[in-house]
Amino acid sequence: MREIKFRIWSDKKMDYSPVTYTEWLNDNFEFDGYNEGEEPVVMQFTGLKDKNGKEIYEGDIVKRWINSRGLIYPSMYKKNIITIEFKNSSWNIKPKLLDRLEIIGNIYENKELLK
Repeated sequence: MREIKFRIWSDKKMDYSPVTYTEWLNDNFEFDGYNEGEEPVVMQFTGLKDKNGKEIYEGDIVKRWINSRGLIYPSMYKKNIITIEFKNSSWNIKPKLLDRLEIIGNIYENKELLK
């Protein structure tokens, strides 16, 4: 069973402090990194890790080190940038490709990677 946990983004920082599923459902968690009236963004852990063992969260930007023959090929990574999203009741990544995925940022701190 995968661990259910979340990270929280405010306009200034990402907080990886554990927020439990129950706290998130009940909107009962403390986060001091945002201003009053600001709504923090809560992102869920996918339960997966990239090729370096880093936890992959919703909103992460990853690069695929793969070419058409399935070989690792770093010079093509600009064409293979993926933003991790939860759509149609599933994550848009496949566990069998984890050894070829590397987190390079997230949509809040590294918007320039989305261009």
